[in-house]
Amino acid sequence: MKNITTMTARELDFYKAGILDAHEGKDCIPCNSKRCNELAEQASTGKQATLADLQAALADVKAYSAGVKFETNRQLKLDGII
Repeated sequence: MKNITTMTARELDFYKAGILDAHEGKDCIPCNSKRCNELAEQASTGKQATLADLQAALADVKAYSAGVKFETNRQLKLDGII
């Protein structure tokens, strides 16, 4: 049985950004993605990062990567490669 996980609204935004970048064929590396960087700037508060902030940033990058993976797999299935 699969584990069901939930995403926060912020992680969902990163997930959507990953899907859009992969669909448009743009650079899908989180540190090079304009969408990902804009979302990260909105989330930053200007103070020194705490451990909780770093853990949230890791969750955001994971959500972005999951979105890229989802869209890439979807496109490969549509093209009949998988």
